[in-house]
Amino acid sequence: MNLKCLNNISDTAALIDYLNQIKYSSRSNTTTFALLDIDNFSYFNFKYGFEQGDILLEKVCKKIKQNILHTEFTGRLGSDEFLIIVEFTYISNNIFIDLLNIFKKELKITASIGLLNLKLIPQPETLIISLHSAVQEAKSNGKNQICIVE
Repeated sequence: MNLKCLNNISDTAALIDYLNQIKYSSRSNTTTFALLDIDNFSYFNFKYGFEQGDILLEKVCKKIKQNILHTEFTGRLGSDEFLIIVEFTYISNNIFIDLLNIFKKELKITASIGLLNLKLIPQPETLIISLHSAVQEAKSNGKNQICIVE
């Protein structure tokens, strides 16, 4: 897999390639797609500088990898957005709640997450649009929360 990122997480091109590979595939188990967006990241970069922003991204990536085990795929979608794909279990949503708490406690940041649980994988563009809408809803409801697409 193409790994090209300052934090050893797949880049956008690898992510889109992966989504194209699995689109329309039917799964025996539901797959959870999570789009994680760091709240106020632009302000952080402006206030502390891009070097500190890169250090923060490294820490976020590390926390994702340490706390969400058995991911099928983790990729960076934008400057401060990460798409995480995991096989759905009844505790999947709780894993992301725990991650938000870790970010707040250990990194002193918040993030908003859009979640989508699917058995049939759609076109990448459709998936990303749905997840972005969920993230925007989480942000408009006060940030640092999860919005699940029904």
